[in-house]
Amino acid sequence: FPVTITWSVLRGIRSLHRVVTAKDYESYLKSSFANIINDVKVLNNNSYVTEHLKYLYDIGLTNPGQDYRVLFNQTRFADSCNFNNVYVYVLPKATKILTNNYVNYLTPAQKQLIVSTLNSKKTLTSEVIVMDPVYKAVTIGLGKDSLTTDDIADSRLVVVLERTSNISASVVEDNIRTILSTYFNPLTITLGFTVSIADINNSITSIDGVKRVYTRNSTETAQGVSMIVYNPSYPVEDIVSTTKDFTVRDFQTVYLDNIDDIINRVVVETETTQNTTVINF
Repeated sequence: FPVTITWSVLRGIRSLHRVVTAKDYESYLKSSFANIINDVKVLNNNSYVTEHLKYLYDIGLTNPGQDYRVLFNQTRFADSCNFNNVYVYVLPKATKILTNNYVNYLTPAQKQLIVSTLNSKKTLTSEVIVMDPVYKAVTIGLGKDSLTTDDIADSRLVVVLERTSNISASVVEDNIRTILSTYFNPLTITLGFTVSIADINNSITSIDGVKRVYTRNSTETAQGVSMIVYNPSYPVEDIVSTTKDFTVRDFQTVYLDNIDDIINRVVVETETTQNTTVINF
């Protein structure tokens, strides 16, 4: 009988013996460490400099090498020669922590295990460095000039119901909680993740009885869902507000920033009165 072998199978077979390309590394690590790895991306030294270090320069760091996570991993795993480095960005399996966020890193022991395992698979001249992903927090928010995280508390997601709708505010809030929690499920989040605000907006407006949604703060309004996206390690240097779909870079990932706070900032109003006693500015 004829046997069909896909490229993914061939890649897996090849990776049993050696890892050379970025895809080799990624395929091998995903299969060998599936119990602790949710996703992995591999950059060579040139891509590391032009992508990760450039990002740190672009947000205003004068010495990106002093970034805590970068410095920790470079000090622990790198030698004095950098040109042959292979940077392995690992997104661990999600673990919910007390702050209701999903920032998670491999332990030093787990990183060392990955390095030790790859040492017998890689080429002799390659130096493996296991890197932590750059996390981006995502929340409902609106702001333009001099945007800060203070704009989050000032922002509301307003849900306007059809005038004939009998759905309660609590049911709408529960639906929104489910939509956001499902969309940002940490088990399905990857490195280089694309956030489709359009899809989120469509899901919310598809709730029975909902006519439209908009985002507001004390001075301005945006139609649809608006989000504030920021790096929790550099919340002043790296923060944006957007109503458009966006994709983070391969060394970055996202998490939903405190679903309870988001739901507390949902305002449900009817099409006729468009007022609420839930929250007042």
